[in-house]
Amino acid sequence: MGTTLNEIGQHLDHLGWPYGYDEEQDCLVTSVTADNVDHFLIAIDLDEEGDYLCLTAPELLIIDDHPHKQQLWKTLLAIAWEAKLLCWVYDPETGELSARIAMTLEGASLTAQQLQRLLSAITNLIDREAMPRIRTVLATGRDPGRVVLV
Repeated sequence: MGTTLNEIGQHLDHLGWPYGYDEEQDCLVTSVTADNVDHFLIAIDLDEEGDYLCLTAPELLIIDDHPHKQQLWKTLLAIAWEAKLLCWVYDPETGELSARIAMTLEGASLTAQQLQRLLSAITNLIDREAMPRIRTVLATGRDPGRVVLV
């Protein structure tokens, strides 16, 4: 057995991250104050009996028919290529664009330090790097390229 939602909750308590439990989805949910995401939620769930951890930032954008949709896909692929861990999830039926970071635990327990790193990574990658770039693509049809943070 890798880890449990209860253990993750204890880590979140230790780190001072407020969270709740979503019974319907069987996951923990936290939120982040962000500059470039209006309602930044992070769902934390486990699969494979606690051996596979997934942090998902749902509903970042709704992308239906947009004149720059093709360039957006190219930019999302470029961001995924450039960023460690981050991948994009798109639901073609609803147009929902989400982001995800996943990690295999393979029988190990997740540490508070690992969880903090993943939370920081998903927050920074989406809010500080990806969303400004995505919004530029949607507004102009041009990818400004990778944002290098100081």
